[in-house]
This record gives sequence, structure tokens and C-alpha cells, in this order.
Amino acid sequence: MRHVLLLLLLCASCRDTQAPHGITTPLEAVPFAALGAHRVLLERHSEDGVALYLIDPATQTSTIVASDASVRGAALSPSGTRIAYTTPAPELANGYDLYVFDIGGPPLRLTQTVEFEGMPTWESSGTSLVYPTAFAASGATIARISATGAPPSAQVLFSSSAGACPHPEFATPVERSAADDLLIVCRAGIWKISALHDTTELYTTTQASAVHAARWSPDGQQVAFLEPRSGELLVRVLSIATGEVATVVSVPSQATNMALFNIYSLCWTADASRLLFTAPESQRVAHLWMVRVDGTNLTQVTTAAAFDHNVSCARVDP
Repeated sequence: MRHVLLLLLLCASCRDTQAPHGITTPLEAVPFAALGAHRVLLERHSEDGVALYLIDPATQTSTIVASDASVRGAALSPSGTRIAYTTPAPELANGYDLYVFDIGGPPLRLTQTVEFEGMPTWESSGTSLVYPTAFAASGATIARISATGAPPSAQVLFSSSAGACPHPEFATPVERSAADDLLIVCRAGIWKISALHDTTELYTTTQASAVHAARWSPDGQQVAFLEPRSGELLVRVLSIATGEVATVVSVPSQATNMALFNIYSLCWTADASRLLFTAPESQRVAHLWMVRVDGTNLTQVTTAAAFDHNVSCARVDP
């Protein structure tokens, strides 16, 4: 039944895949000094439509780099110059496929399958992507694919049967560390999957129904994640060495039922000093926030009456 409901939600978004018109207003004034030096990609849903904003502190600009209601799970490359995303493929029984484009250039289609390619994340090299798939004949998987334009050939890194944890979900991005460990969220737990497919539960909570957006720190020694509770969203950091979990900050947040849109998103800045994250206020409004890892300098980056989510950070200067 869960898969049927997910399919209906996905197909509802498949009806209109045309780019919306009239998106001309740039992101409101952004406190660039709070963001550090590196580019940030943010997805915004508003009355004007759906737009991907590239926020560039170096030039103090926020630029629309794509406006298409069908784009899901857009992710900024480590260099801050390329974007990967998924979009419906009606000719393939409404599956989702994976695309990539250089900012300002045309999209390149990387997959063409009847499966649902999920939200991608970039590997640290910037040449490959890791993504979940759903409804595969053998169950859900995590796969890796080249994003360089060479003939793409997906490599399955992990597979799981339905109902078991860890289990990759279509709308929950996974991440791969430089040491080849995969990071996956499964309900209220965070799991590490080694290159040998050994699984380790790093964290679980009984105080929330789910955790979200688990992300390796740039050095792979910490995991930041979001834990929504009643009326608040906790930003938390797990130490890999000790297993200790610290709460960095809490912001007011309203729980919503919009799992397909990666609303609880998070990324590290390249110097590992800051965390950017998104927190929903309602079904229609969500904002981007920034906080230092020590819990200081909490800054609300966006304030418009729009739904800002799915944030990703560049890791090196463009």
C-alpha cells in the first residue's frame, strides 16, 4: 500500500513537466558573510513556480540556474559548477531518471530505466554520483554512476529487501565517504555500510519517528543530521570515534508530510565550521538556516513566504 501511495504522489508531479513562467525575482537579501566562501544550491517552491538558486558568497549573488517543476533532488557538485537531479520519464512508465548539467549548459541524461532513480549525491572527486533506486526487481539498491559524460554504467554498491533496515528510500539521499563507507537513514536510525556490505547502526532515537539528512563531515570523522521533534528541529552531530551525540542547536519547526521533497536537508561547509539546513514552518513555508558547529552564530538565511529546501554545498572553490 505504501508503494502504491508513493507512486500516486510521484505521478501527480509527472503531469506538468513544463518549466514555469515568470520567475524573475532573485532570492531576497542574503547574509553572505554568514555563509563562508563557498557556493550553495537551494530549491525554492513559491507562487512563481519552482526554481533552483545558486547562492555565491564570492560574488554576493543569488542566481536562478534552473526553473522546472519536475526537478527533484538537485545536488551541487563539490566544485560548485555542476548540478545533478532526477526528473520523471513518462516514456518509461513514469520512472524517474538521473540527469546532470554544467551550470549554463544543456542537461545530460545518465540513466534510462523503468526504476525510480532517487535523489543523487556527489562523491568527493566530483566525477561520480551515488543514488538510491526503488521498485527494482531485486529490491531497493544504492548505485554509483559516472557523471563525466563517458558511457554511463551503474555499479550497485548495496541492495536491501523491503522492510529491513538499512533500506534505501527513493526520497532519502545517501552519501559515500572518501573511505567508501555509505551513510543511510532508515526511519529513526542512521546506518553505515562498508565497502564489504557490513552494516553498523551508528545512532537510533526513540524520541522522534525519523531522522533526516545524515551527512559526513569533510574529514569523515563526524556525522551531522536533523531530528524533528514536537515543535522543534534539532541539529545534531555524532562523533564517529566516541559515538557521542551533541545537539548543536534547535529551531522552531512544524512537522509536515512532504517526504518526497527532501525538506529536512543539511550540508557542511568545506571548512567544516558551519552547517546549513532547512526547517519547515508549515506545508507552504520553509527557510534556510546556518549555524556554526559549536552552536554559535545561528542565522536565518532566507525569510520569504516560500518553501526553501534541498540545500547542498560546494566543497572547493569554483
